[in-house]
Amino acid sequence: MADIITCFDFITTRSGHIFKLSNPQPYYGMIYDIAWSLSMQCRFCGHTKYFYSVAEHCYRMSLEVPKAYALAALLHDASEAFISDIPKPVKELSQEIKELEDNISRMIMEHFNISHIDYDLLHSWDLKMFATELRDLLDFDGQISYQAIDNYIIEPVSQQRSMRDYLDRFFELRR
Repeated sequence: MADIITCFDFITTRSGHIFKLSNPQPYYGMIYDIAWSLSMQCRFCGHTKYFYSVAEHCYRMSLEVPKAYALAALLHDASEAFISDIPKPVKELSQEIKELEDNISRMIMEHFNISHIDYDLLHSWDLKMFATELRDLLDFDGQISYQAIDNYIIEPVSQQRSMRDYLDRFFELRR
């Protein structure tokens, strides 16, 4: 019989792994849980015209950055597999959430041997993707200071396809 769990410092992943938030540790098969979770989460709190997953966002970004940063770009939102895609304005309200996200991100990057990350470059590409997503996926008519990617149109794919693309890209970059 399984032990009764009395604290709420964990999540249970798709594979059944118990992931402790206070002490995030890598585990065998973690990339599959990351791909599954990110492919199930819609960007912009689900306010897009079509389903558009975090996995697809990361996959697309990994194709646009210089090759040396592609794996970091693919995994740049991987922590959201464990804490969800929290909108930036909400994250800015809580130092604890930002620290938790940073701890999980650091663990993931270390686990996949990604070091010397140019966070400024990743952030600039994330903002370009954000602007492109606003243009193509939301009925946004406001002004933003970021430039969308020219000659690039986002046509979202299904959850299953975004998961497959994410995993295929991961294994391609790990060769």
